Amino acid sequence: MVERRTCSMQVTALYDYEPEQNDELSFQEGDVLRVMLVQDDGWWSGYNVESPNVVGLFPSNYVQALRTASQVQSTKSLVDAGTTPRPPASSRQRIQQQPRQESDTPELEDDEEVDKVKELRSEYRGHVGAVLQLRRNLEQAERVSEAVRYARQQSETD
Repeated sequence: MVERRTCSMQVTALYDYEPEQNDELSFQEGDVLRVMLVQDDGWWSGYNVESPNVVGLFPSNYVQALRTASQVQSTKSLVDAGTTPRPPASSRQRIQQQPRQESDTPELEDDEEVDKVKELRSEYRGHVGAVLQLRRNLEQAERVSEAVRYARQQSETD
């Protein structure tokens, strides 16, 4: 059973979305949507603020909540890999990996500067870890999305 919660928040589209079903909402990257209903299966109901007369379902991982600078977004809120389908490969942007280069860091003279550099390196590693976790979550979400598409196709042929 899908749990539904009424909601009133605005989100920004991260990707273009072309509906696969008649009850789904079409939008372009950058569009602002108003969410009316949140379902725990990863599909939300809402409308584009530019055309409020058209209401439809859309995948929650195609959008990001509009947030103030003070709000922090957790990795889990970005992708709920267990329930949210992943955007198609054609709409994803890959991060290009570049070879590691030698550091041009000048010699540091006091312990305070050395401590600051160590702190920044540790913070950087934390961000890299979060990105790697997101990648794993997205890969798992893609597998779930493929299963959902397959199930839809099977139910349409039955």
